[in-house]
Amino acid sequence: MDNSINLWIKNNIWLPSLILSLIVFWNIYPWIKEYFSPKIRKGRHEKREENARLAKKEQERRQQEVLEQHQKINKQELEKQRQKQNEREQNYKTWRTGLWKMPKYETWRQQIFSKDGKRCVRCGSTQNLEIHHEKSLRSIYEEGGFERIMISNGLETALDKTIGYNELWNPNNGSVLCHKCHERQPSSQNFLLNNK
Repeated sequence: MDNSINLWIKNNIWLPSLILSLIVFWNIYPWIKEYFSPKIRKGRHEKREENARLAKKEQERRQQEVLEQHQKINKQELEKQRQKQNEREQNYKTWRTGLWKMPKYETWRQQIFSKDGKRCVRCGSTQNLEIHHEKSLRSIYEEGGFERIMISNGLETALDKTIGYNELWNPNNGSVLCHKCHERQPSSQNFLLNNK
């Protein structure tokens, strides 16, 4: 009898597997049915779309933050450059005003008036005469390194160094012009302002 049971089991080995499979299927069938139902599939699809939309929105928000940060940095850099340019311009004007007050500068002006006969070398006028620098004061200021000296050592030191800068005091670097002719010179500030 034992042999017949063993033989039956050997021949029907699939039966316990089938029973076990049916038990497992019976327990998970409701979940499978629910998981693959059209309503649930639609919900999962909507959830994926919602997650994708939220991810895209988050990415756009981050990109906007980065853009705003770059714009803020650019504005700050631009403001720093403006401040630096204003400081440089103020330093130049301070140096130029100090230069004009120097006795040596007045002596140089009188040399130019004597050289050109106290009349405009362009039109011959004797009214509203000014001294024109053939090489502009700004060029001399920049090439002579007076800006660097002013920043590091102050105006007095820069003016002291100016006294020894021969190119500034060369009588051939100046000529007498009336106000109208002086404004027409390309190096004139008024010429630059009016011809932008």
